[in-house]
Order: sequence, then structure tokens, then C-alpha cells
Amino acid sequence: SIGKGPVWFTFTGGETMLREDIDTMVRYIMKYNKPAYINIATSGIYPEKTEKKIIQILDEIKNKSILTVNLSIDEIEKNYDFVRGVPNGFEKVKKTYILLKKLKTNHKNLIIGVNIVLSKFNNTRFKKIVRYIMRELDPDSLVSEIGSKRKAIYFEEDISIPKQEYIDNLNFLLVQNTHKNNAKLTSFFRKNYYRLVKKHVNIDKEILKCYAGYASCEISCTGEIWNCAVRADSMGSLKKEEYNFFKVWESTRAYNVRKTIKDEKCFCNTANPNYTNMICNLKIL
Repeated sequence: SIGKGPVWFTFTGGETMLREDIDTMVRYIMKYNKPAYINIATSGIYPEKTEKKIIQILDEIKNKSILTVNLSIDEIEKNYDFVRGVPNGFEKVKKTYILLKKLKTNHKNLIIGVNIVLSKFNNTRFKKIVRYIMRELDPDSLVSEIGSKRKAIYFEEDISIPKQEYIDNLNFLLVQNTHKNNAKLTSFFRKNYYRLVKKHVNIDKEILKCYAGYASCEISCTGEIWNCAVRADSMGSLKKEEYNFFKVWESTRAYNVRKTIKDEKCFCNTANPNYTNMICNLKIL
């Protein structure tokens, strides 16, 4: 019922590759929504399963959309095992990367990226991690996001770092060539996102009006429509409304959620809603 309005769909988790029907979900998105971009986040610790699922998903897309697979890599080598809690985890991620990179030969619409969460667990090694990944893995894109509390994934731990360390690492990213030609659009928005985050960190208040719940949203695994991952304020249940998206989207409850965002001048450093905010505010930083 959403129709062809959304340009970009992102699958996040939990671990997306544990959904046996993820290729079926993509099939229906391609049939009914026809977005230009589909993004899938994965830990990368299931090499063969991930390869199999991405092959199935590429078959569903058939070059009609750009597929980005982002591997979450917050550390490297033995430090990865400590941060992620997965024995031999980094070797598994590297194997996944190699398997996916081979698929690019026959799938020009496949972008393989790396996403690093910047937090207290890796802030002192962040530059070394970025240099290693760009040198040894050479992904199509490397992006980073500030670690933060997110109600949507029940993550309430404070993993923040001192303000100046954030700014220093963001300045480092701004001068790095972390995107190849097939990921230039992502690069354009990401660089501006880093500039926005620097301002947020410095002044700790709204810079751009937030359009989460207006121009973007999250749909939970239980069918709730949330304004964003940070707040996860429910605008209503798709199940209760027989999967009529706009019945929830245009409800009084949804109106009240949007009003709260506006009244509180809500802001955060999460990447996806801030991409939308930059477009809706007609402002590139």
C-alpha cells in the first residue's frame, strides 16, 4: 500500500541474513514499490549464507535498482573479536567480503560498502581501522556513524566519546577518499552528513528541521510504523489496520508524533533521517 513514493529502502536488524525470506521481501518491494536504491546491512559473519542470499536478491532486482550491501566492521583483527564478541569474527567478515566482491563481475548494480560505528570501543584506533579497510579490503564505499542510544534496537548503553575526539575523527573522514565512482551519490551526502554531525556535536541543538515521520519512517518487524530508530515512537500498527500504510500514516496518532518532533525541535546524529533532512530543508552544508 506504500506505492512507488519511496526512493530508498534499507533493511537493518538484528542480522538481516538470518531472515530466510529476505529475498522474498525484496521481490515484493520490487513488484510494488520499485525503489531506485535498496540497502542491506549485515554483520558479515555468515559468509556462505550471505553469498547465497545476496545472489537471490540480485536475481529479484534484475538490474532495476542499485543494491548496496554494507558490512558492519567496527574493529579489525583480534580487536574485532573483542568488540563484536564473535570468535574468529574478522576472518569470517573478510571471507564474506571476498565472496561478495566476486559477484560484482556480473552485477554492475552491486555496491559493497563498510560501515563503522564510531564509539568508545574504537575511537583511539579509528584512523588506523579506516586506513586498514581502505588498503586491504578496498570497498566501494566506507561510511561511519556516531554510536548512540537507539530505542528501536533496545540499545541504551552510553558509548559516547569526548566531543573533540568526534570532531577530530570526522575531520579525518572528510579528507579521505572513501568512495569509488559507483558510490559518488552516497559520498556527496555522507560528506555533508559529517559536516552536520560536527555542528550538532559543537552546539548540541537542532540545525535542520527534522522530517522523520514526515518524509521517512521505520517499519518494525512487528508491523509498527516508527518515526525513527532513535525515538521509535509508534505512529500505529499496520497489522491492526489490515496493512493499509496510509491509514496509519494519516492517523491522529501519527499527527501527534510529528507534532512532538516539531515542538521539541528534535535532532540526532543518525545518518538515514539526516539524509532526508538535508533534502527536505533544501540545504547542503
